Amino acid sequence: MKTDLTGVIRDLVEALQGVLGATGYQKESEKGAASGYAPLGVDTKVPDANSQVASTHATATTGVHGVGAGTVAKTSDITATKIDALTAGDDNTTLDTSTTAHGLAPKAVAPAAGLINVLGIANGETAITNKALFDATAPSTQAFADAAAVGTAVASARRDHKHAMMADPVTAHAAAADPHTGYRLESADHSHQSTGAQAGKLDHGLALDGLADDDHTQYQLESEKGAASGYASLSAATKVVEDPVNATATPTASKIPIADAGGKVDGWVSASSTTVSGITEAAIASEVTTGTDAARAVTPDALAGSDYGKRVVPILLNAATALALTDAAMFRVPAIMNGWNLVAVAAACKSPGSTANAVTITVKNGATSMLSTNLTIDQDEMDSSNAATPAVIDTAQDDVATAEQIWVEITGAGTAVTYLEVELTFQLP
Repeated sequence: MKTDLTGVIRDLVEALQGVLGATGYQKESEKGAASGYAPLGVDTKVPDANSQVASTHATATTGVHGVGAGTVAKTSDITATKIDALTAGDDNTTLDTSTTAHGLAPKAVAPAAGLINVLGIANGETAITNKALFDATAPSTQAFADAAAVGTAVASARRDHKHAMMADPVTAHAAAADPHTGYRLESADHSHQSTGAQAGKLDHGLALDGLADDDHTQYQLESEKGAASGYASLSAATKVVEDPVNATATPTASKIPIADAGGKVDGWVSASSTTVSGITEAAIASEVTTGTDAARAVTPDALAGSDYGKRVVPILLNAATALALTDAAMFRVPAIMNGWNLVAVAAACKSPGSTANAVTITVKNGATSMLSTNLTIDQDEMDSSNAATPAVIDTAQDDVATAEQIWVEITGAGTAVTYLEVELTFQLP
């Protein structure tokens, strides 16, 4: 009953598929049927009955070992197949070994005669290639004192290779007629007067004996320098160092003068005078000003610094007319006084002032005052030498130059002052 019901249902389903157009499904009845689909076993593999794998190897003549041409090979057939039983390979390099994958060796390349190729890979390469084991390069010729070197070539040397050698230097040297012309035999005569064949010069102190012997009586000994009955020494200035027998520091007739304990020979020279030549002392400025010294000499500097080196310039500002504030006078500096300094000022008048106002005077170089304290003639006085406050020269403004104008101006006129004269004294500094 159950079987019949299953068949009915299957028929019903197939009928519905036909009616509904269910073409996207495979019929159960087509499993294992011709033009249908292959069933799978419990191991999810296609059974041999539905496979094209040959059931016998007796008739196989091509393809994988034991399998006929056009027939799918089984795993057991492939794993049992030797590589040398496969079909001959071609030039396809896809499966060649490299630095990133295992693979097949590249095709061999035959080298030139006398050489050997090996498979190898160099630094920086990614695949194995045919490389020459060695090449035809001849070894280099060695030279004396050649340094050892690791080398950079990647080719091997042949076992029976030879390096060329330089010519035998000993044989060539011995064959020369006189191979040592730069030398001289010890038995040959030589003078030691020059280098080379004459054997060089000798050091007098190191190479000779008997230097202390007096073998040369015609010469003066070094030990006799400055000694009794010897010879006099000379200084670096080629002057005699020792005192002569007739030398003395005391003035004596027919004697040679030498310096005294103070290093002087003044005692041998007389003092000068107006009638005698001799030692003369230079006078200072004050001594020149005094003017009474008959022994000292006057130098230009001392003369310029003395009163005799001064120039007094008198300037009269008014006469019988009473002095006024507008009174002024100017003095032009001559070329002979260029670079001189104002060293003194003074003033005097005929009629002294009768009021409480004193006479005050300023001295200017152009518009610049040369006095830090003005020149004054006090009330009831006739000369500035009696002033309670003396005039003071500004030493920063006291120098004069050629063609400068020195002005004398009145800053206090007093009363009824007449014949006011101002004296300006200049001197070379």
